Amino acid sequence: MLATALATALASATLATPITLKAAPFHAVVTRSTSICIERTDVHRLTGSIDSVTGGVLAVHDDNGTIADYQMNVEAAPVASSPVHNFTATYTCKGKTLHSKGEMQIASLGPSEPKKIVEIVFHTDARHPTAIFVAGPNPRPPPPPPPACNGATNQTACDAIQPRSGSGLACSWCRSNDGVHSLCFHHDKKPDAKAWACDQ
Repeated sequence: MLATALATALASATLATPITLKAAPFHAVVTRSTSICIERTDVHRLTGSIDSVTGGVLAVHDDNGTIADYQMNVEAAPVASSPVHNFTATYTCKGKTLHSKGEMQIASLGPSEPKKIVEIVFHTDARHPTAIFVAGPNPRPPPPPPPACNGATNQTACDAIQPRSGSGLACSWCRSNDGVHSLCFHHDKKPDAKAWACDQ
């Protein structure tokens, strides 16, 4: 009996991995309810130490100020080897106090990698996800689309098109050497100079 308890304690100690966070960013990738005051662009920064087996308490700050600072109480894993931890959080939303719950996934992304928080899921009492956070800041927005050079029907209109970002030339008016075609091309994708003459 004592040997079994000792073996269990040693196994738990071996599996326990402390995770220390200092303003670590987690950004929302899914939000499904405005009633929980978590917006699609929110970045929650987690600070504190938890154990991958026993859990712990994390302080949370919302960069966007959508909700006030709050604490996330991470529970012990239901089974020592489980990557999923339940958590509870209480915060103020639009003048009301909300009691949220969810699941935090703690895992190693490779055999030699340390364990870390991979995903945080807030859910309703019926366990429907209302917000999902993943590690890291919000990704950069996609670059603007290229200018619509093909919409210009004459040289003046083509040369007047401004680049979507930065400076420089957006479009070039080009004439085919056989004199049959005159078209507006994206400046970086002009046709072959052996068959076309472009104004810029």
